[in-house]
Amino acid sequence: MYFHPRDRFYYKTLSETADHILQIMSEYIGVNTLFITLNDRKDTFFVKVFNRKYELLKEGAAVPYSSALCRFAVEDEHASFVVSDLSDHPLTKDHSVTLGMNGNGCILAIPLTYPHGEVIGTICAFDNQPYQFSDSQVRMVELFAKLIAQTIFLDSLTIRDELTGLYNRNFVNAFLEHHMQEKDTKLAILYLDLNRFKFINDTYGHVTGDELLKLTGDRLKNFIGEQGIVCRMGGDEFLIIVPIVEDDLIQQQIEQVAFEIEQVISTPAFVEEQEFHLSASMGISLYPDHGTDMTSLFKSADTAMYRAKKLDICLAWYEENHGSEMTRRSIIESGLRKAIEREELIVYYQQQYDLKTEQLMGMEALLRWKHPTLGWIAPSEFIPVAEETGLIVPIGKWVLEEVCKRANQWMANGHDPVCFSVNISLKQISSTGFVETVEQMLRESGINPQHLMLEMTETIFMQDMERGMNVIQQLKSLGVQIAIDDFGTGYSSLGYLSQLPIDSLKIDRSFIKEIKHNQGHRAIVKAIITLAKELGIKVVAEGIEEKAQIEYLNEIGCQIGQGFYYHMPAPFEMVS
Repeated sequence: MYFHPRDRFYYKTLSETADHILQIMSEYIGVNTLFITLNDRKDTFFVKVFNRKYELLKEGAAVPYSSALCRFAVEDEHASFVVSDLSDHPLTKDHSVTLGMNGNGCILAIPLTYPHGEVIGTICAFDNQPYQFSDSQVRMVELFAKLIAQTIFLDSLTIRDELTGLYNRNFVNAFLEHHMQEKDTKLAILYLDLNRFKFINDTYGHVTGDELLKLTGDRLKNFIGEQGIVCRMGGDEFLIIVPIVEDDLIQQQIEQVAFEIEQVISTPAFVEEQEFHLSASMGISLYPDHGTDMTSLFKSADTAMYRAKKLDICLAWYEENHGSEMTRRSIIESGLRKAIEREELIVYYQQQYDLKTEQLMGMEALLRWKHPTLGWIAPSEFIPVAEETGLIVPIGKWVLEEVCKRANQWMANGHDPVCFSVNISLKQISSTGFVETVEQMLRESGINPQHLMLEMTETIFMQDMERGMNVIQQLKSLGVQIAIDDFGTGYSSLGYLSQLPIDSLKIDRSFIKEIKHNQGHRAIVKAIITLAKELGIKVVAEGIEEKAQIEYLNEIGCQIGQGFYYHMPAPFEMVS
């Protein structure tokens, strides 16, 4: 964590402490100039300067590190560098600073050292005339050096992300606040979100996810270098600030940077010999065009980023008429919190049939939502919001309760027994007391557990096979059936099917849609069905829309299907 000159924008505690310390030093050391420097690998920055009589040094100035006298305190084994007469010391007598003062002058330079030994700067007493520094003066300044170094170290912790070592939101705020006070400042804000990173965390665990975040942070920092700054805003979101060089070439400059960032991120990453392919969605806003304060600037970039994600593109510029998209998402999130009590959620059902006899075998419960002002909202839009916010847990509990009640009603109405399927999310399964909740619903509704099927994706097993198996075994002990949903997508593997205590496998609709024309899809579906039959697992084909699909599925041994060919999803009253 070496010092960077731009860090000084946030060192508020340092500023107050340094002013006080230099004032005390001026009362005990009779030299003209006292100052504190911070060094990076190229320059020395005079962050605080006290001039007694006339100006020798200017606060905020920077000089090449190699030409600063104080560097000898940094290089000489991190020791105090005390020279009462610059013309008498071998390191300083021919130095350009000494020669510039006609061979006169003095310096007392004490290194500012972090607890782990890194030197980040100096505190100095300096004059253009010789001065005899006493031992007590040297000891006093050494104590002050420790205090200042500790102050900077503690300040630095507040502006750095603990995981990646990148700047954090605190620093971004201070950096932008500083630059917004400068005339003619123009900046580009690139807000970046890693795509499907939640899936990686859920599947491979947060330790692997953290390693990927650190690797991504290092790659971005090395790429951006001195052309901008890289910050981690939290989670899987990063922010990059790039100064605009030429007004006429803004779009060309920033899009080139964004394109190269995408190349950096998409380079295969390896964690414990596992290969990962990452991608990102980026939103861009400009200062001052899209905001003259930090809040509006961030919001504009964030809005553009969500637009890029929604359109499944790498990059989107902020456009004022798209600000309503974030407003819509906020409305959806707020509405979801009240949707159950307002009775806005509705469970639809889609029937499942034996492909040979066309006998009704089951029904899948599908959640629908009619918002009071937005109208019908697609599950593909509100379910991800429910997942992100954790609202999927109470909503999922309500759906399970509703389905169990309807299953009981179905039997009470004299219908033949069928299996009611409910989609269960990873967050539900991971929540405390999920198995107990299912047991309670079965008990209260009085239905036969065999008439309830819980559908889940394979991510529960990919994240933690042992834990996933344990949860499934507990559910199986209740008597319910278990199905793997959307099989064939994501990280599916035929190899682990034999290890799973499941009853059914649902082939994703994307394979069924192209089954007549895509030889690869036909081969995959046939392999899934063949292996499932060997393992005694029922296979359900989703998304059947044509008679020809049914004929082929019958030919290769698929037992059950559902889709628009049979029925559209409908409320319980219509299907019963």
